[in-house]
Amino acid sequence: KVTDRNSIDFLNGGMEKFPRLFEDVRNAKHHIHLEYFNFRNDSLNEILISLLAEKAKEGVEVRALFDAFGNASNNKPLKKRHLQKIRSNGIEIVKFDPFTFWINNAWARDHRKIVVIDGKIGYVGGINIADYYIDGLKRVGKWRDIHSKVEGYAVNDLQEVFLKMWNKETG
Repeated sequence: KVTDRNSIDFLNGGMEKFPRLFEDVRNAKHHIHLEYFNFRNDSLNEILISLLAEKAKEGVEVRALFDAFGNASNNKPLKKRHLQKIRSNGIEIVKFDPFTFWINNAWARDHRKIVVIDGKIGYVGGINIADYYIDGLKRVGKWRDIHSKVEGYAVNDLQEVFLKMWNKETG
């Protein structure tokens, strides 16, 4: 969908994305919606979850979606005890297409990386929540991906994408 009246800042890697995202999370007043392929259970995730918990205590609606396969495929997945702790802090967190006894559709994964804050600020691109977007990986080296911060009418489209997936998963 084509929209106008947008501003887009291209963020080259985690060093550009995360400080700006964290600042926008700190300033949220109404809601924070996050949809990621995975939230790797590492120090960057701890910082984000801590910020989200603070916002939830302030009355900000915090909802997060993550892909069950994406979570299971990383070497530091969020486990049941982590999810319980996150939920106990007022954060609604839901797995997309959780594993069942029957084999899930391996091709129908949720590979999005979207954040919508107050319906006014959006983030979209290729960066998950993981330390390696800042530190790199030993066997691969520096890990870089691109993300964008969006403001304007296009944020409504990101919000719609998130809400459709949220409603599909939560009924």
